[in-house]
Amino acid sequence: MLVTLTGAYRNAGDHLIGTRGRALLSTYVDSDIVIVDRKNITNEHYEIFNDAKAVILLGGPAYQSEIFPKIYPLDLERIKTRVIPMGLGWKGSLGQDPSTFEFSEIAKRGVKSLHQKIKTSSVRDVLTLEMIRHQGIKNVEMTGCPAWYKLDSINDDYAFQSEVKNIALSLPAKPYRELVDLI
Repeated sequence: MLVTLTGAYRNAGDHLIGTRGRALLSTYVDSDIVIVDRKNITNEHYEIFNDAKAVILLGGPAYQSEIFPKIYPLDLERIKTRVIPMGLGWKGSLGQDPSTFEFSEIAKRGVKSLHQKIKTSSVRDVLTLEMIRHQGIKNVEMTGCPAWYKLDSINDDYAFQSEVKNIALSLPAKPYRELVDLI
């Protein structure tokens, strides 16, 4: 059994990340998956966490200054199994250099602690990879966002389409005024 901690609340992209991430885990790791809402973790969940092969922190811009305890309100000391970030992204400011980002002390201890207990984890983009490596964490690979992986065509070569017929936009969880200009 695996446990995925997700937080898809306001935006279709976050739901897609969870769905595609669980499909990958189910196909390649273990089809027995328990989904836990990261904002509703109870004492009873720690028993489930400790019975699992791993607890997967699944997708989203979770690498924020207070990933622990704000994004993931976990007591990592109570979790005896592996906690593995999968496809997480960094939520920096527009134009921010990844080397200038800092976690809070609690968050930094948590991120470093969980990476010391696992072989590797994944991030969704090169900026997140640069940021996390700047934190001194080296056992991370850039795999891309779980939403990229559509299992029914995962083995197909990419077919470039020379003509764009449709563009779809998924609104961010917190829309901003410049979005209208972008559209």
